Amino acid sequence: MSKKSAASKKKRKFQEILFKEEEIKSYLSKINKHALSANDKSMIEEFSTKPKKVKPNHASSNIQVESDSDSEPICYEKDLEPIKHTEKPLSTAELLALLKNDKKEEDSGPREPEQVKRQPDYKGITVERDFNINLKRLKLPSCMMEQEIVDAIKYNDIVLITGDTGTGKSTQIPQFLYENGFCIGNTIIGVTQIRRVACIAIANQISLELNSNALVGYQVRYNKGYNSKSCKIKFMTDGILMNELHTDILCSKYSVIIIDEAHERRANCDILIGILSRVVKIRRSRYDNGDSLPPLKLVIMSATIRKEDFLESKIFDHKIKSLHVLSNAYNCTIHYSKKTPKDYVIEARDKVAKIHKILPPGSILVFLTGKDELHRLRHLLFQINNPSHTMHQNHSATHSSSSHVDDDDKIFELEAEEISDEDDISYNESDNDIFEFNSDEEYHNELDTDDGFYQMELDTMSSNYTKLQESKWLGSDGSGKLKIVILHASQTDKDQMEAFAIPNDNERIVILSTNVAETSVTLPNIRYVVDTGKEKRKVHNPTRGVSNFVICNISKSSAQQRAGRAGRVGNGHCYRLYSNSIYETLFDDYSPVEIVECNLESNLLFLSSIGIANPYDFSFLTPPPVENVDIAMKTLATLGAIEVPKTRDMNYNTIHSKITSDPLKISPYYPDLCDYGSLKEYKRAKITKLGRCLSLIPMEPRYAKMIYCTLSKGKRANYIALSFCIVSAMSFSGGLFVERNISREESKELPSFSNDIDMLIWLFCKYTQRTTNKVEFCNNYNINQKAIGEIFLQAIQVYNILKIRFSDIHLEHVNWDEPIKIPLPEERRWLKESIVECLIDKLAIKGAYLGSKSGGYKCSEMPNGAECVYLNNTYSKYKYECVVYNYLVGDEKIRMRDVLQANIAHVSTIKSPLVLSREIQETPVPSYNKEKDVVEVYTKKYYAPLNYYLNVTRVALDHKHPLSIRIFAQHFCFGLVYGRIAEYSGLLAVSMDDFLKPIKFSSKIAMLLEEMISKNIGNKKAFEKEYRKNKLFLFDKYKNLLKESTVDTERLKASYESMVEL
Repeated sequence: MSKKSAASKKKRKFQEILFKEEEIKSYLSKINKHALSANDKSMIEEFSTKPKKVKPNHASSNIQVESDSDSEPICYEKDLEPIKHTEKPLSTAELLALLKNDKKEEDSGPREPEQVKRQPDYKGITVERDFNINLKRLKLPSCMMEQEIVDAIKYNDIVLITGDTGTGKSTQIPQFLYENGFCIGNTIIGVTQIRRVACIAIANQISLELNSNALVGYQVRYNKGYNSKSCKIKFMTDGILMNELHTDILCSKYSVIIIDEAHERRANCDILIGILSRVVKIRRSRYDNGDSLPPLKLVIMSATIRKEDFLESKIFDHKIKSLHVLSNAYNCTIHYSKKTPKDYVIEARDKVAKIHKILPPGSILVFLTGKDELHRLRHLLFQINNPSHTMHQNHSATHSSSSHVDDDDKIFELEAEEISDEDDISYNESDNDIFEFNSDEEYHNELDTDDGFYQMELDTMSSNYTKLQESKWLGSDGSGKLKIVILHASQTDKDQMEAFAIPNDNERIVILSTNVAETSVTLPNIRYVVDTGKEKRKVHNPTRGVSNFVICNISKSSAQQRAGRAGRVGNGHCYRLYSNSIYETLFDDYSPVEIVECNLESNLLFLSSIGIANPYDFSFLTPPPVENVDIAMKTLATLGAIEVPKTRDMNYNTIHSKITSDPLKISPYYPDLCDYGSLKEYKRAKITKLGRCLSLIPMEPRYAKMIYCTLSKGKRANYIALSFCIVSAMSFSGGLFVERNISREESKELPSFSNDIDMLIWLFCKYTQRTTNKVEFCNNYNINQKAIGEIFLQAIQVYNILKIRFSDIHLEHVNWDEPIKIPLPEERRWLKESIVECLIDKLAIKGAYLGSKSGGYKCSEMPNGAECVYLNNTYSKYKYECVVYNYLVGDEKIRMRDVLQANIAHVSTIKSPLVLSREIQETPVPSYNKEKDVVEVYTKKYYAPLNYYLNVTRVALDHKHPLSIRIFAQHFCFGLVYGRIAEYSGLLAVSMDDFLKPIKFSSKIAMLLEEMISKNIGNKKAFEKEYRKNKLFLFDKYKNLLKESTVDTERLKASYESMVEL
């Protein structure tokens, strides 16, 4: 290299350093302008004198900006009033046209988004913050990028913001937007979170930082904590926003919507992004054309995300801006286990014990998969005795200077440490029974909230801020006691807030949590994270119709998120209870996209409810498999939630063919063809009235319809309570029974039942009738008491929702504290019939009735007879012809679960595209039902998926059916419809049988039928519609059928004109 080129390179490097110095000074001046008081200038000067490095990488820079060219339960509260604007509302046609996936533009790869043209007048707002709290938030890297973030959102309608954990994205960006005037007019900033605990915690955090409990609020399920008049930043779960879309598809009360933690790719989150990407386009178009409603800004945020999924997605039309915020504030040291343990709960216990015994102060966060594991580990940790005085003396020298231990000290490597028999730590590994819990504490109705609780949270957090300013790590080392706190999604708000408390001087807090603490939530004082590497994931098997929670490995991005929980105020340590080789080889890079694996029925019903009828053309961020969409569409059509497609019968499309053909040979579905065949190629989901009702019940559509059907039959309080519990149990994904090693004397056999529904009825009645010793009852029958608690909670929630949503149905008040009584025989029948109706697509026929020698059953999910399904051994002695089931389990021998025998006579009466009418019967003779104004015939009924004959059932024909017109003409002419002309029936030149025989087109009956068929006169309603226009309608044709020599024409005419009372 020449001296000249070396000098040139050195000069360029020096200029880059100067540029970076000026850039950072600019950032600091912005912070001073927007956040710091004059009294704090000394801190800025000290910060500005620190050396800056040139390369913006993860290890040396706080800030990095990238452009895109470089690279998820229902609210029933009354919401905010939408902003008023002058333009007319969006028409249905305009909305549906704009919501369609825009495929006109060819994919040309990522490119720089075009900046928007017309801009609202964003006026900044001054915020008075507490000085100490403001000092703490200014240490967050996001504050260094405030102007860049604000400008990106101001000049781009869709922005993707990524950043390392702990940079303050979730808490600071909503504040930036509020301070910079994005709440235009009556609009507010909406932020969605996946988990309820994150909504509440972040809302409280921002309330504290803004020094106001009125500007920020939250809404989760049917619990809300905000003032609708003063709230400017609203946190909510994604389900709340989806529910609001039912009534306000344009999100007119929001100026900005932030989708946080998008990396988890929950189904609700993906659907929201797909809808909002179109709504952003609509709002922008309308605003540019003069509408006063400001454009909608969509901000998508996450820490660990696969940016390509967003930047390369066609749904954004490549108009998406990308920013990235880096953090080098504190390190988190990762410690892998030498080998992966078989029982990670026991290993977690040992690791927590070692941390508490050996390491300096700092709280511990342990990640487990579910509540059973949380309670089991709590039970094990309870057996760690409080350290004795001797132990305190032995370790006093070690811990006296623990706060000065370097984070790379060997003391943090716990692999070599062993817990000796001399330590005051004892375990009883045989005592692993499931804990008794107080249902009133853990599962009480969330509607009962304390009005003063919100202010108490803010006061607690403010006190915590002051203490955290005074000391880096709070609490005790191994000389203190261990305080155990549990955190999971189904806890009450008060119970969850215990995880945000800081320890006293004589204790160390260990938080046992599911993955609710993995993202968004910043728990205070967490220095140590124990990561089991496991999570519960819901996996759906569309073929077997079952969704199960399975324990599986987390992804590498989730592991990174968990490690990011440690060391928010200092260097932290993450202890992974798995080896590095397991991590590298078995852990996926990212969590699977939920919408690719989940049951799509609820999602497609939601899309249909807001007017998106074609899910195949919807703007999915990641499209689900077409087969899964097909299965969900077929299920919704079977349940009656969406309209079944109609195909016209073109075999009888002329009047001549309708008159001369044998009417008994025409399909009973005329003018349409059989419904079942059209289900296979059904591509549109037009919602029905029933479907709209089901979309408001927070359950999967199948179980929501069970609730609907049970209520349509009875509304007594005891019946409602029992029905809701049974349906909730059937929708429950976990196991209701557990395996326990208890002696025969303690265990009891369940009574003998003929089906699972009778067993569930007995179980819930007996359980609620036990005022005491419910744990003993559960243990005796190997029942999972926690599962029953969750089932009761869901039943209560659904009941409360129905009371609010459907107040016009006048449900009897249910006292859930009272025991459930054995139902009356008719109530038991109502419940079973409702279940059978909603499981009609899961009907199984005994193989012997289908000509099979197998002892099993055949069902619609195995239509080719390739394999059979079987009853449980308990019910195998019953030789039921027909049963319904909830789902299938097993590999080699597939068995049915939640089995109920079905009555063939009842199945044949179910209105479903799977139950078909064929072959109109000559006897009993078709007849006109005057009260119902329909023609009724008897047809053979078949279960279409298995082509299985059920029985002969009476059905009503459409009034356009040729046989319906003939039967009505027959009854009309013989005076059975209108009595005023009955006296002339004896003068007819034709018999009643002549109306059902093949007719020549030139006959007198054909002349009458030709006129009636041309106007579809198949009932009184259709006839009287024409009669009102002309009182002599059909008179001449009727008169031709009489024997002319015996008819008094004038008298007949007078009777004819007065036969209908108008």
